[in-house]
Amino acid sequence: MPHDWKSWLGMAGALAIGVATLSGCAKSDGPIRIGPDVYILANTGTWTWSSGAALKGDLYQQAMTFCQSQGREMLPLDARWNNATVIDFAHAELQFRCLVAGDPELSRPHITP
Repeated sequence: MPHDWKSWLGMAGALAIGVATLSGCAKSDGPIRIGPDVYILANTGTWTWSSGAALKGDLYQQAMTFCQSQGREMLPLDARWNNATVIDFAHAELQFRCLVAGDPELSRPHITP
């Protein structure tokens, strides 16, 4: 094989590893406390075909799991998301509270779109 062909295969392999690594980067780092019993989660897709709605769904699941691990209920406060475009990645953000069952503030959520 010519030397140029081996170089090309090496670069293609490095690119494949890079793509595989980046494809797993869409997870958020976990809830960040931004106030008394108020947390925020955010997530950005890695490719232009990412769905903001799918990212948002993942954030809701993470928030519920986080609150349940504390023996509490998750109450969403604000949710924002956008789908990917040709020049921008999808993004989703969720603000929520973890409240004790029976807390008077624990009611049907009125989420701001």
